[in-house]
Amino acid sequence: MIRKILSLLFFAVLPLFGSQFEKKISVVYDSIDPNSLTELFAFYHIYPETLHGKKAFDRAWELINKHRDLPI
Repeated sequence: MIRKILSLLFFAVLPLFGSQFEKKISVVYDSIDPNSLTELFAFYHIYPETLHGKKAFDRAWELINKHRDLPI
């Protein structure tokens, strides 16, 4: 009985941690230099599966291809 209650409580509280995590990632993402390949790729390396991680990856490749005749 106690095990069921703890399980339900755990799953009820779990989404709160997810939203806090996303907020923290957003704050970190907003603090990196949008023109720094090093910072963008480092952020992506740490958070590859997040929306902001993918944004960092895309932005880094955007910068790489910015001055090329043919994009990679």
